Amino acid sequence: MRFHVLTLFPEMIRNAFSTSITGRALNAGILSLETVNIRDFAEEKRKGRVDDAPYGGGAGMVMQAEPVYQACRSVLSELKEPEKARVIYLSPEGRRFEQKVAEELSKEKELIFLCGHYEGIDERALQTLVTDEISLGDFVLTGGELAALVMMDTISRLLPGVLNNGDSALDESFMGDGLLEYPQYSRPEIWRGLKVPEILLSGNHGAVDRWRREQSLLRTAQKRPDLCSGAVLDKKDRKFITEAGLSAFYEGCRHAPKLRAQGEYAMIRNIIFDVGYVLVGYSWKQDFKRFGYDDEGVRRLADELFGEKIEGGARPMWERYDRGELTDGEIRDFCLEKYPEDREVLTWFFDHVSDWAMPLSDFADLIAPLKEKGYEVYLCSNYPETLWKKQVAVQDFYVQVDGEVVSFQEGFGKPEERFFRLLFDRYDLNPAECLFLDDRADNCLAAEKSGLSVLKVDTKKARSSAVKVLLGLSPLKEERDIIER
Repeated sequence: MRFHVLTLFPEMIRNAFSTSITGRALNAGILSLETVNIRDFAEEKRKGRVDDAPYGGGAGMVMQAEPVYQACRSVLSELKEPEKARVIYLSPEGRRFEQKVAEELSKEKELIFLCGHYEGIDERALQTLVTDEISLGDFVLTGGELAALVMMDTISRLLPGVLNNGDSALDESFMGDGLLEYPQYSRPEIWRGLKVPEILLSGNHGAVDRWRREQSLLRTAQKRPDLCSGAVLDKKDRKFITEAGLSAFYEGCRHAPKLRAQGEYAMIRNIIFDVGYVLVGYSWKQDFKRFGYDDEGVRRLADELFGEKIEGGARPMWERYDRGELTDGEIRDFCLEKYPEDREVLTWFFDHVSDWAMPLSDFADLIAPLKEKGYEVYLCSNYPETLWKKQVAVQDFYVQVDGEVVSFQEGFGKPEERFFRLLFDRYDLNPAECLFLDDRADNCLAAEKSGLSVLKVDTKKARSSAVKVLLGLSPLKEERDIIER
């Protein structure tokens, strides 16, 4: 994502955006920030002044059209596709900025923010340049810079690799079905006589997830009842809502998409698989032990390379590698330079990528039977080009696949919804007729929002259940016979 900010105060933008999470994302190359000082485009005789008195009289000054126009054109002239660029004017007259707007804008490659000041900007410049007017709310700021920073921060959090934990953005307020986030607790266990809820100390992850969901439902009804109507509820949600006396808040909410029961009729015609940890597994953790690493050493290096919670780790670079933004040599050199004490094992890792990947037979062996039943099979994966060729395209199941969308080919990937839409459009698929299998929560959520039925296969139990579902799918010829009869 490349942000361009047209402003009278570029240092205000740079100083704020170059710290904390967004600062790390800038350093990692995930984000790019350009600030353009509108004063640089003032008429020479005015010595940097870009404002003048309004025609018709009135209080204050108005920013002139020409400096704003020239500042914006200086950015547009450097873009490959300037006609597609969105120029956003921060204005109380614009549409309200909400999480859904942030999600929409996060799919763009370039965003230009125009920050007004004084009494505003000459209307003629706005009519000529602006594609979007957006407001933070019904209040007035001294300029658009703070609004631009709020928007850029919100948008940045939705981009792959910006947050250390990919699930963090998904769990926050307004994400998913738009409810408020559950309450959070940290050490100490007892603080000034107040205890952490026992369920969070239980180690029962399923129970914790259920508690958090119920707290989210309760908190939203108590604090933001206007958000309740957007909730997507399953049977457990509805039972809790009834018992908690919250039914009035959640009337008319949608039912959560559910997988049909074994043997029950459904119009699934296409199976879409993720690849990594779904169809293909990896042995590199075990292989590292041959180089003298104990369990803790393997865990430490694995976290450094791929961990989402490791600040300054290599994860953002791997995500760029997946999207085709880095070459094999660049990702290799980065890791070798960053972890010189692990040079021997990392050299083996990059030189023998074919040796540490293998098919996961529980799903891979089902592709042929699914094809025999008349189902089409597709792949939807984040994967770098060389590893795809050496780890995926060589597998026996690959020749049976009907189509694929892969991040290195497209320059973007999951969990972006447009990645799923690309698959639908390319192969003329109806999302309602597709079943998607993935091991990551963020990808599954995006798939559901795209209209797919989803199976999250992140545990042995979940994989086993999914295998039973796939084995239980009726042959499509039989389904057609049922329809005809």
